[in-house]
Amino acid sequence: MKIVLSLAACYLATTCFAVVFSSPKKALPYSGLCGTLGYAVYLFALELNFGLAAAVFVAASVIGIAAEFLARALRMPATVFITAGIVPLVPGASAYLAMLRFSQGDYQAALLSASTVVYVACAISAGLAIGTILRRR
Repeated sequence: MKIVLSLAACYLATTCFAVVFSSPKKALPYSGLCGTLGYAVYLFALELNFGLAAAVFVAASVIGIAAEFLARALRMPATVFITAGIVPLVPGASAYLAMLRFSQGDYQAALLSASTVVYVACAISAGLAIGTILRRR
């Protein structure tokens, strides 16, 4: 039940971000679905003991592929689905902790949090590129 509630909250949050990003009304439910699918894959990858970056990479790849598929089906740019779809994967808490620890003078912990932000951001970028690469082949 906890996972269902988590995925429902993810769908709602992703759809709300799509509204904030001024996505077309027709794309809103699909943007939410894209983000929820990616988050479900992320949770499943963590259950399989993937590392954080690997789980984010796999989830971002699924989001990229789904976004490219939806873009063709709905005749919209893939960016419409990607921008809201990656929101559940963005390492916001780690970025906040990095800034907090820097301001508190705990530089070692701050650098650890900042490095987490960097490698998760790289995993998101690389994963999203997979969808674009596969579409062009």
